[in-house]
Amino acid sequence: MTAFVRETFNIDREWVSYGQEHEFVARFKYGRSGKASFVTFLIKNFTTEEYFGALKEGGSPGEVLQAKGYMSPHVKKAVKRGDMVQTQLADGTFDVSITQQYRDTMDAMMKRASLQKAARDLAAKNGMVHTDQGYVRQGA
Repeated sequence: MTAFVRETFNIDREWVSYGQEHEFVARFKYGRSGKASFVTFLIKNFTTEEYFGALKEGGSPGEVLQAKGYMSPHVKKAVKRGDMVQTQLADGTFDVSITQQYRDTMDAMMKRASLQKAARDLAAKNGMVHTDQGYVRQGA
């Protein structure tokens, strides 16, 4: 059981590798956010054999860590806000899901946006433009 050593990680833009052979650890294609917390969680909760074995079995880096409770920084913020909830499943793994309250809020926002678009489309069809005072006829 070999523990991960922080100094042995190679972090290059969106790629994280490990050791002299630069064995693939993870890719962060949407920026740098989350690399540090990912590596810290990996060091604290996995051995090298356990993690690389799980990757070889077909798991993605995110799935492997999430099974032990890892949450990316943006998911952690959503849980703190109450928009998402993390639950431990019967097999000991973890799952994160959107709360019903957040789903209802998003549905209401989408409905409102749809109604606003319909109002703009109808106003434009009838030759009206939106100003600070509301909708007025063009040229009036």
